[in-house]
Amino acid sequence: MLLQWNKVYGIIQTMVIVNILALILLVLLIADRMETSMVRAWPIGVGVLMMVLYGLSFFGALKWIDLLGVLFLLTGSVYFWRKDRKLCMEKVCRKICEPSFLVALLFVILISVLVNDKCVSWWDEINFWAADVKSIFYRNGFAAKYENVAPEFGDYPPGTQLIKWWFLHMNPKAFDEGLMFAGYYFLIFSFLVPSLDRIKMKQKVGQVFAMIGWCILLWLFPTTVEAFWVEGSCADLSMAVIYGAFLVEIVSNRPKKYAFVPGLYLSCMSLCKNTSFIWLAFAGVFLLIYIQFIGEKKTFEMLVFKTGNRLMQTLIILAMPVLVYGSWWSFCLLNRRVAAHTGNAIHMATGSLAVPEYQEVLAQSFATAFVKWPLHRYANGLVNLSPLAFLLFFTCLFFVLVAFRKIGKKQGIFLGIFTLVSGVLFYLSNLVCHLTIFAAETQYLEPFAMVSSIERYGAPFTIGTMMLAFEMLSGIPIIKTKKKSDENIWAGAFILAGIFILFTCDYSNGFKAIHGYRGESEKMIQSRKDIVGDEAEKLKAIYPDSKGYGRVLYAKDINNYSWVQNTYISYEMSPFSVMYSAVNMDTVNEQELLALLDWAHAKYVYFDGNLYENDGGKLTDAAK
Repeated sequence: MLLQWNKVYGIIQTMVIVNILALILLVLLIADRMETSMVRAWPIGVGVLMMVLYGLSFFGALKWIDLLGVLFLLTGSVYFWRKDRKLCMEKVCRKICEPSFLVALLFVILISVLVNDKCVSWWDEINFWAADVKSIFYRNGFAAKYENVAPEFGDYPPGTQLIKWWFLHMNPKAFDEGLMFAGYYFLIFSFLVPSLDRIKMKQKVGQVFAMIGWCILLWLFPTTVEAFWVEGSCADLSMAVIYGAFLVEIVSNRPKKYAFVPGLYLSCMSLCKNTSFIWLAFAGVFLLIYIQFIGEKKTFEMLVFKTGNRLMQTLIILAMPVLVYGSWWSFCLLNRRVAAHTGNAIHMATGSLAVPEYQEVLAQSFATAFVKWPLHRYANGLVNLSPLAFLLFFTCLFFVLVAFRKIGKKQGIFLGIFTLVSGVLFYLSNLVCHLTIFAAETQYLEPFAMVSSIERYGAPFTIGTMMLAFEMLSGIPIIKTKKKSDENIWAGAFILAGIFILFTCDYSNGFKAIHGYRGESEKMIQSRKDIVGDEAEKLKAIYPDSKGYGRVLYAKDINNYSWVQNTYISYEMSPFSVMYSAVNMDTVNEQELLALLDWAHAKYVYFDGNLYENDGGKLTDAAK
């Protein structure tokens, strides 16, 4: 009984309930203000949460979100209390009890429970995505100058990481890898569940079952074109669903639309990954052309004023991600956070990048992967779409809808041309990157590795295009009956989308992500321990926590230097930053170690089983 009360006290202490209620209240207020459903307002609320966490992170004040949650609940309560209380409560209850919202809420809760035992296993996760969020978790914000735990990925934006943190901080006592994955999937499906709002039926029981079936398809949906999200929590898929949500927001025909919503989506997307500038450019072109020439006049309302000037609407929307993206890069420049590939890109632009001679083999590998290999990498026994097949299929789909007069001619032609042009431009840029920036990574000489890269970096194109296509289909009465109704509209679109998902998805990976991983978790944790070794455990034990987060230089024997082990050590040591240097243990002297400390901008050096500190030009024992 005492243990149970301790658990309850722990939940209250970590403000879990407050945080969840505050987010639900935020979604409720957005839904009320925009006169839309809770699931439509859900991703907007998550986007606002990401922006708030982003601002707090600069000051190491992420834990203030608990206090802000309390204040927001009090303020929100006053907002509703001042209105007609009876009507207000009826409206609140009606909103909260919307079948689409309840099903979506149960869906993300179920996913969070199913992945609770998931552990970090994927290389890129250990290299950055998990190591970085672990640092944010313990620091309650961004690392200071020269304290970044993953120096080779210094300028990678933190948007996805911050939503992971929001889940992680619900257990402040330890870094819980299962909660990290729960936060990742929560972010992804926050931008997919609004499609539940399209399901309309007079019979509520049938509607709920239809929504549950669609949630199962939503889980399988990303596996049609992307595979890495089931193994790790990289930002490519989160960037993809946000890009898709932006496209849907622009083409949707909702009665009230606000300019801050697509601007917010683009701002969130800019914080997902540093390659977001590609998709920001595509989004800007899409927005400009659609608002200027395709969409209806007065498409968007402003937050505090109204304007029918289409150019003004476009500029307001685009200004938001520019400011947010600029703030992140300013922070990176001030704190010397530059990723290795960013440096390669600069060298390529200046003509000083040394490119290997096997470019022809890389080009052949790209061509084979682009034409023949499934986007989800493994054959599923049904339909396996290659990147080329996907591009042609969805380009033709929009033109077919125009031919059958299911969508407007001007609109359909634009969507078809945009899909084709954006797809071709992206894949060409991807090829150029593999022939230059990534040319030294010899794994891309094989088509399997090449298609892995194509599908991962191309996720915003593939996922975004499918979300856009579904939005267009969901407003078309595909099934013809004697009596037209809303049911005729949504049913046909969901049937077509469901058939597409069921025939092209990767069932094995979809199952592995929520259950099949369980047999591998313990083995993976033990494998990580074996790779790290005893010396790294000793370093972790003697590191002077009370002295802050100063960087450590790990001087390793030149005959026992392993960059793979180094990466695993860095993950285990996070939030402490570790750099590595290979030295001759028999000949290295104190002056050489001091020079290496200056090179690494490190405060400590771990050498021959001992930790030393630079004390005015000489090394002293830091463990004492």
